[in-house]
Amino acid sequence: MSAATPPLAATADDPTDIRGHPRTAVRISVIHGSATLADYMWYPFLPLLAVDLAGGDQARALYWVSASWILMGALRIFAGPVWGYVSDRIGRKPMLVCSQISAMAAPVLTVWMDAPWQLCIVMGMVGLFSANMVAAVSLTSVVVRPAKLSRSLALVSGAQYLGMTVGPALGALVMTLGGYTLAAMVSALLCGLSALFLIPADLVRARGLRAPALEPLRPSAQLWLILLVQMTLFAITYLLTIVSPVVLKALNPAQATQLTGVAFTLAGLGSAVGILLLSGRMSRPGRLGPGLVVCCLGGGFSLFLIAAVSSVSTYIAGFTLASLLLAAMSPAVNALTALNVPVARRGTAFGLVSSAQAAAFVIGPSTAALFAATSYTAGFAGVGVAFIALALLIWRALREPAH
Repeated sequence: MSAATPPLAATADDPTDIRGHPRTAVRISVIHGSATLADYMWYPFLPLLAVDLAGGDQARALYWVSASWILMGALRIFAGPVWGYVSDRIGRKPMLVCSQISAMAAPVLTVWMDAPWQLCIVMGMVGLFSANMVAAVSLTSVVVRPAKLSRSLALVSGAQYLGMTVGPALGALVMTLGGYTLAAMVSALLCGLSALFLIPADLVRARGLRAPALEPLRPSAQLWLILLVQMTLFAITYLLTIVSPVVLKALNPAQATQLTGVAFTLAGLGSAVGILLLSGRMSRPGRLGPGLVVCCLGGGFSLFLIAAVSSVSTYIAGFTLASLLLAAMSPAVNALTALNVPVARRGTAFGLVSSAQAAAFVIGPSTAALFAATSYTAGFAGVGVAFIALALLIWRALREPAH
């Protein structure tokens, strides 16, 4: 690197760590955790809102929820790589700021909806401008040393799942006190505050200096495999997010809102356990691939459990176990993504992750609509088979790069 080209500030080590974690990684974790908490104050209750807007017609409501998520995914397929490239040119902070602003606007817009089709407008905006998880992970991947990458990504993921744990419970509490409108406003406020005060910069360049030329990103077969794994895990996550409130409402109509809050709170708690107890063991060199295989096998068991017994307690237990294992896999898959591309092109790489996530937005909701039209039992069993197939693919094809 020439003297005229300033280096990425993110490549330097943070001079002051907080309990072994770089300070900037902690800040990003707080941002991402706050945004996730804000999202989960209203995301889990969106199908129930759609049912109310559809006059109690569950099939119509699920159709428009699925359609809105599919539209969000289709738009994100286009927007993800664009935002990733822009972040490599001007820094990852603008990508995260834009995502926070979108996350702040979305719940406010849902307050003025009077028909379920209007979900497509809100989620379409989210698809174009919001990719909080990808932005947070991309920024983290360039603000820490490689030796602390897996641990820092686990911290970000842990904050995410802590938000998933607290968000539904807080959302249910706020809705009890002031209805959906108050929950939407509190959600927007949390996103706005974190966007204003906490997001760190990752690129330092003096004024008047031209940005350094970026080396071309040539995705390897391993990167494409990891993107396939990302897409599959995202699709299963979104599928369970969409169908869970509807299934719980069918099992116990009188307590649908309370059970939805309980289910997502326990699932978030299970996710935090997965991050704290499993992901750290998986992040050690040589354990990423085997850890993913074990988690996929466990995920298959959880879905078979849901398919075998139709009761509220069994569904919540299986949903919690699946969430725990999906959470444990997240830092490992993100670390594999980062390790398979140069540091300067990680924004573009995680833009591709955003596109994989977008494809999952299409697959997950489409599968949810298929479940509603056919059989939830057969559908959950099919997802269990998909988990097993993914475990076999990872076992045969994945090669972990040197840390």
